[in-house]
Amino acid sequence: MSHSIKAAFPLRNGTCAATALALWMLASPSAALAKPAAKAQGPHPCEGAAREVALKLLRLQSDGDERASVEGDATLQKPVKAPKGKAKYDVLQVMGFVYKATFRVRVLYLQGDASCARVGMEIVEMPAGG
Repeated sequence: MSHSIKAAFPLRNGTCAATALALWMLASPSAALAKPAAKAQGPHPCEGAAREVALKLLRLQSDGDERASVEGDATLQKPVKAPKGKAKYDVLQVMGFVYKATFRVRVLYLQGDASCARVGMEIVEMPAGG
């Protein structure tokens, strides 16, 4: 089954998700080690969108496996700075599962944007037994 990441995850200004993720990881290598931010007042407005994106990304990663699922709420992580300018991105983390594998999915949204403008995402398979 062949998927197009550009078609599955279009971003603003025609930027591909893989390009946005690569830029984010280059600009902030310590972002992968970010600790959860202090608990915010109420759920993040983009929490539902983050869970939907995480499930789509898991299905893309697993070649359409219907066993892909996300569990729990999206947790707000420490915000990251934009590679250029003064913008900051909210990082929402969702844990996902496909068969026996566990994945951490992080979705980046422009901070303070009520329309939930997605600017990046990452998916990382977590080590077994860890």
